[in-house]
Amino acid sequence: MSDRIEALKSLLAKVRSGDEIIAKDVWDALSEGEGVHFASVNFAFACKGSLDSAETFHNAFAPDYRWWVAHRLYWAQENREVPCVTLVTGTPGIDLKVFSAFNDIPARAWVDAVLQIMIAELSE
Repeated sequence: MSDRIEALKSLLAKVRSGDEIIAKDVWDALSEGEGVHFASVNFAFACKGSLDSAETFHNAFAPDYRWWVAHRLYWAQENREVPCVTLVTGTPGIDLKVFSAFNDIPARAWVDAVLQIMIAELSE
């Protein structure tokens, strides 16, 4: 497994747990390609709750995915509703790809789903 995939998985675990994320964590995971500084700034703002920054982060790393944010019943959280972000690409029955994430902070859920896509695409 590549160092980048490991860095993305580590970053995803921190996003999900709510642990503090330092700039180096983001840089290690996103350090490929143009505009990594811009993406890391948007990542940081998204993790603090900015939906605009989450959308910008999404557009930088998963532009082919359609998105929606909704409240869904999340069984693992004792039957309470929490924000869910779902990202979808492809055609049903042919090449559909769906990634969903739950978090009390909708923008953080959005970042979670984008990181899942990045990991999946690098793992193919």
